[in-house]
Amino acid sequence: MYNNSISIIMGTYNGKKYIYEQLESIRNQTLAAMEVIICDDQSQDDTFRLINSFIRKYHLNNWKLIRNTENKGWQKNFKDLINLTTGDIIFFADQDDIWLNKKVEEMTNIIEKNNDILLLYSGYRLIDEKGSPIQFNVFSGNKKCNNTQNITRVKFKGNYHFTALGSVLCFRKSILNMTDQFLFEEFAHDLYVWVTADILDGIYCYDKVLTLHRKHANNATGSTALRSAEKRNIENRIKSIDFKIKVARYCEQLLRQNEWIKNQNRKQEVLRASRRCFDNRKELLRKKSIWKWIMNLRYLNYYES
Repeated sequence: MYNNSISIIMGTYNGKKYIYEQLESIRNQTLAAMEVIICDDQSQDDTFRLINSFIRKYHLNNWKLIRNTENKGWQKNFKDLINLTTGDIIFFADQDDIWLNKKVEEMTNIIEKNNDILLLYSGYRLIDEKGSPIQFNVFSGNKKCNNTQNITRVKFKGNYHFTALGSVLCFRKSILNMTDQFLFEEFAHDLYVWVTADILDGIYCYDKVLTLHRKHANNATGSTALRSAEKRNIENRIKSIDFKIKVARYCEQLLRQNEWIKNQNRKQEVLRASRRCFDNRKELLRKKSIWKWIMNLRYLNYYES
């Protein structure tokens, strides 16, 4: 008997090609969710009709299907879905993944046994369009998942490189009441939840593959001069760093507004050092100076890899 109710939410858009397998994998979970809420973001294919037929076919009375009156985009769609949930624990679902059938049961069981866990994420395996494995088990970033089933806490580092897919995590909805979720509107739904759990020292990882994450074939880009491609790459990296600086500033403000959060001084110092690291990285990208590179060695702990 579980003490927490479970919500699963999924945003869909033109997902007809793969979504049936995902719907089946959620339906066949060994621990059923109290509610499954799916919101279609004005798909132009038969995604909505297919989901509706699936729900009717299996008489899934605890599943709810919504269709937006206009296309909101995936970030806004998921944020709205979060606000519709009534469960204590929320799982994000991608429309083209496949869940192993004990995913909900195992992750819920782990959270219920440890009140310190605010967000839990597991490993995943990459599959291709046909569902065949294409890479080793992935745990976080490029780190290999060894399926040890170990549960470890992720230490607060302040670099805010989001190391887990949103579709492999679940979290306690109560953390959304601890902070101002609208303080930083640019956050994607999963990044907001991740950052909030991180600032509260509540992120844990479960070293076991529970999701098959489908990787779509990438379209080939047209040939471009190497220098132009390199310039665009640098600009994109600087843009990414600027965003991380915003995240760090958000977290500093979050700490100031919530004095009850533990280890305030240490976390503020980590965040300030993290921003200095980001600033140095921008200068290094712009100037490519050996001296800048040497100076940035002091911030190795703030790099994501």
